[in-house]
Amino acid sequence: MTVLLVDDHKGIRELEKTIIASMFDTFYESSSGEEAIKIYKVHKPDWVLMDYKMNGMNGIEVVKKIKESDSSAKIIMVTQYDDTDLRKAAFKAGVLGFVNKEKLSAVKNILLINREN
Repeated sequence: MTVLLVDDHKGIRELEKTIIASMFDTFYESSSGEEAIKIYKVHKPDWVLMDYKMNGMNGIEVVKKIKESDSSAKIIMVTQYDDTDLRKAAFKAGVLGFVNKEKLSAVKNILLINREN
């Protein structure tokens, strides 16, 4: 399986990799939304872990763009921001999960639950 890690902080991408290393064969990384869209279109990863707050496009905008090009894209929003409106917007945009960065281990649970989907 393949995954695209989208976060403007390399340290967070490294931590995400550590948590889900055993679940994926290939990791793609992006530090911006614009770059993430390009990488997604070329590699079509099985999963995307998407930060919300980045320079340029925010994560919700990127999710919408990816879902426009591939409605079956599997995306989890991973962010330090956790308010009800953001959560609603993320799910409306098409994410399958929403994880606060303080609870990164929850990403693995969402991936396991959605493994067959």
